[in-house]
Amino acid sequence: MAEWDKGKRSRSQAATIVVAALFVGVGFYFAGERRDVGVLDADASTLKIGEVWLDDAYTCDVPIRNLSTKDVVVTRFKTSCSCTKVTPASLVIPAGRAATIQVTLDLSPVTSDEASQEVREFNVMIAPVLEEHLPGQISWTMTGRVRSPFAIPDRRALQDVVKGRGQSQVIKVFSFSGLDQVAARAELAKVSVSVLETGGEFSLTLAPDDSLPLGSFKSRVLVSVTTKDGDTCPDIPISFLFDIVNDVVCTPSSVVAGPQRIGRTYSEKLVLSSRADDPFVVQRVDTPVTSKVVLAPTIGQRQSTAAQTYDLTQQIELPGSVQQYVRFHIQRTADGVIEEVIVPILYHGRPELNLGDKENGHEAESWHL
Repeated sequence: MAEWDKGKRSRSQAATIVVAALFVGVGFYFAGERRDVGVLDADASTLKIGEVWLDDAYTCDVPIRNLSTKDVVVTRFKTSCSCTKVTPASLVIPAGRAATIQVTLDLSPVTSDEASQEVREFNVMIAPVLEEHLPGQISWTMTGRVRSPFAIPDRRALQDVVKGRGQSQVIKVFSFSGLDQVAARAELAKVSVSVLETGGEFSLTLAPDDSLPLGSFKSRVLVSVTTKDGDTCPDIPISFLFDIVNDVVCTPSSVVAGPQRIGRTYSEKLVLSSRADDPFVVQRVDTPVTSKVVLAPTIGQRQSTAAQTYDLTQQIELPGSVQQYVRFHIQRTADGVIEEVIVPILYHGRPELNLGDKENGHEAESWHL
């Protein structure tokens, strides 16, 4: 019986050794496999930026080490924010070696709440996309704080600019801390900027050039400041949106007659008025040649006033959706500037009435220019 137990223990010990050896072998196999696949590691000290001044192109270098035993190909980098750019866009990191990427961050505020904060936290995620799939996910998070020397004004702080008036607008900017020097320049050449510093705030005076055509514009104003502590901040961009407009406007700005029976006459009152309450003269009106559009009273009966009303009568002649235009050629009395006010007219001509139509028009429908 003792002999049998001894043999049984020997066989059990041998089996244990074999199983242990198998586990060790498998462990070495997977460990070696993991090393061969490759792992990337970013220098953690470069991912914590600390506190920096507001900058729309803050750059930092991030070393990345390849911990595997073979080369790793990075085809591109994914980021959690469009404010982040990585260069080079792709690279090869040799086995056991390191390569450096440059990360450029636009730290400009995105929301009005961020624009009003002196100090705010930020974090962005960067993830390399590898040519060869690796188990798990590789990503790094950059963190830091952004300090602003002043509150960023709203980009829509400018009002409409009347063409030819030589208008300038003043934007007041609140300073968080004492500023020793303030300078500004506009990227759009036809916008001038002057700076006036008073106490805890300064003002930007923007004057779009009179030669700018009608339309919408965007101008970046670069503001450079030096604090009383001697810190010189990077140029801080402030974007402003503004429209160059005529002085004279028409109400309504467009005539949407909707569905109309062919042969019917449609009427609408058009009121021309000056934003500045200045008198003007309508020199000529161009109406569609393919339709009968009549304005009353006639141009010759009009005097120079700041507001004028016209009765527009449209003869519905064409089937289907029709869009036409009435063009008022106007001369401002004060400076002689010529303006053109364009009023679109849209209707849908119907050859006959359908069930549900009314004698004075069709059931309400939505029409858009």
